[in-house]
Amino acid sequence: MAKPQKKEKPQDIHANNLAILKDKIKNGQTDGVYIFYGDEEYTKNHYSNLLIKQSESKLNVTSIYGSDFNLPDFIAACDTSAVESFDMFSMFDEQDQGSSDDESAYRVIKLYSPDFTELTNSDTEYFLSYLQKLPEKTIVIFWFYDGEEDALSKAIYKKLSEFALIVNFRREPPSSSILITWVLRHFSKAKLNVDRYVAVYLCQVVGNSMTDLKNEIDKLIDYLKFENRDTLEKADIDYICIKSMQAQVFDISNGALSGNFIKAAKALNVLRDNREKPILILGTISKAVHDLCVTDNLIKKGVPVPVISKSMNINEFGVKNMSAILLDRNRDFKGKTTFSSQCAKLCIEYDKKIKSSRTDSYELLLELIFKLSYLGKAAR
Repeated sequence: MAKPQKKEKPQDIHANNLAILKDKIKNGQTDGVYIFYGDEEYTKNHYSNLLIKQSESKLNVTSIYGSDFNLPDFIAACDTSAVESFDMFSMFDEQDQGSSDDESAYRVIKLYSPDFTELTNSDTEYFLSYLQKLPEKTIVIFWFYDGEEDALSKAIYKKLSEFALIVNFRREPPSSSILITWVLRHFSKAKLNVDRYVAVYLCQVVGNSMTDLKNEIDKLIDYLKFENRDTLEKADIDYICIKSMQAQVFDISNGALSGNFIKAAKALNVLRDNREKPILILGTISKAVHDLCVTDNLIKKGVPVPVISKSMNINEFGVKNMSAILLDRNRDFKGKTTFSSQCAKLCIEYDKKIKSSRTDSYELLLELIFKLSYLGKAAR
């Protein structure tokens, strides 16, 4: 008996709708209603700008924010004919320029997290009916920032979803080949050489936000040109780039677990200055310890590294790194217990302390990484 297929989640369907959006833009069939949401602001802005370009003039673009939304102004913005761009210093008379209406230009109305609380039931019905029969060459974009996805659960958006194209702009995973290729393309345009492993390292350090990556890529390009060099090295990334919160926490957990307290403490200071929540930092450290425990258990069972990598959804480099840590640190315990199990006990202990103690949480985290860094070494 065949297994029933899993129902695709709405977020996944919306992410796949990006392909439909690309085709609509390519074929010039962009009239209609769009709902843009998701955590990748870079691509969200990119495709929004491609739609806005069809307006051919800023005069044809209307932006409405939050509670500024009202139905009469929205309808008026949609019903206003698009105008062509013109040169105010032209020597020709207005009569020679022909009609001010531009048959090729679109009207674009962009609604940023619109507030519909003032709409009556009849207003809402009229609004939805109007959106279904928009004037020709009119584009309406509902725009939501990262973290505002819950708005789509409201009844009005459920009805909108019946005829609007909803696109979820997701961040690519840091190891995604799509993201790495995108990074390499920027350096290639600047005629700079970058090995693939260096591009991967850049994503590990900066994170997978394309906006953050683009800022750091531009800085690196300027730096290499200033240095009169044509090849990017990992050392350049360490020197120039701002590390993401995830990378800083990785430095904390990796430094502590490998016995490098100074590295871990420096990373913790950066996060403290940035006021990152201690409980989130502890959660990431605990996740690293959990992965270490699972890896320890699987290695003892003789499971090969590629299989561990696939089962834990961690790249092979990460598994090999944890294996090296276990090989080094387990020697501190002389077989009576294991390094990973003791790390787990410490995380549980400090989870309780951070949640219940009046002691400064960052001081408790510093104490935790100190104990993790020197765990068992006194017994050598």
